[in-house]
Amino acid sequence: MSTVSQAYGLIPVYHPSGTVRVGEYRILNNSGTGYGTAIYKGDLVKIGTNGTIEIGGGAGVANLGVFAGCEYIDATGKPVVSPYWPASTALLSGSVVKAFVNDDPQTVYKISTAGGTPSGYDQTVIGQHADVVTTAGSAHTGVSATYLAAIQAAAALGNCRVIGFVNGEIYNATTNPYPEALVQIAELQLAANTAGV
Repeated sequence: MSTVSQAYGLIPVYHPSGTVRVGEYRILNNSGTGYGTAIYKGDLVKIGTNGTIEIGGGAGVANLGVFAGCEYIDATGKPVVSPYWPASTALLSGSVVKAFVNDDPQTVYKISTAGGTPSGYDQTVIGQHADVVTTAGSAHTGVSATYLAAIQAAAALGNCRVIGFVNGEIYNATTNPYPEALVQIAELQLAANTAGV
């Protein structure tokens, strides 16, 4: 149960195969600096029009997966491994940024409802969709502050599909005011979308 209002993004919990898979992509804009928006571990990401990774989430946005960290060489030639991408970081000329993304659509994540409308999260919403709200994460820990927004209307699309709750614990104003939902990414760039129930 969660009695503390704390958003932490999407955290992979399990995959039906038993192995959570991570793909490797790129963050780069060919100007000597990387992508101009910070991306934190646990943020939804998408493939942008130039073929590189960008921040995702939000109403009507199809996503690739969940950001899991990155590797790059800074302007001084120092290799950096980071849980988040610091916006507009200067890079060594000619280098690329490796972005790691949990990109398998079968992966199940946990996400907080803190900051949204947690009172709507009970057994009746299983199978329905909700968007995420992306806010700046922590530069100290590199962790996202993304959380789950209100449940969408029946048969509507949203970024995530609710499939259950952590420890089966639904909203309770006293003992579980900020339930943690188990979700899968529902609006996908590389697979067909299916509306909520």
